[in-house]
Amino acid sequence: MDPAVHHYPVFLDLRDRPCFVIGGCAMAEEKVKALAAAGARVTVISPDLTPGLAGLAVEAKIDSLARRYRRGDLRAAFLVVVVAQSAAVVQAVWEETRGRNVLVNTLDDVPHCDFIAPAIVRRGDLAVAISTAGPTSRPARRSGTG
Repeated sequence: MDPAVHHYPVFLDLRDRPCFVIGGCAMAEEKVKALAAAGARVTVISPDLTPGLAGLAVEAKIDSLARRYRRGDLRAAFLVVVVAQSAAVVQAVWEETRGRNVLVNTLDDVPHCDFIAPAIVRRGDLAVAISTAGPTSRPARRSGTG
């Protein structure tokens, strides 16, 4: 077994499962839309929402708690995605969910993730997931045109 492989690729059935997204930015909106498209019951916790997230809340396609995360918010969660939050919030979410069979993903903080979310390419019924398997280092971007 390759010691560098720490993740098992899987597609989850999230229909009617309570999923929480902590954060209201554009990246959070992407995650919310993907979860909602999968049939999840999505709750967003954030004092600020993008216009797209606010619209989904007004249309009752998602639930929204218009405030910062508080310990205890995730007691009904099956899955949690933490987007653009402080290290203190990430740690509090991690501590709240340990030992409770809650799956957690904190963007760009692999040590506080139970799963990583791959890039998905969809063509009709075909879905291809692509991932680096979770390394936290990224290649430096080249500047210029060459």
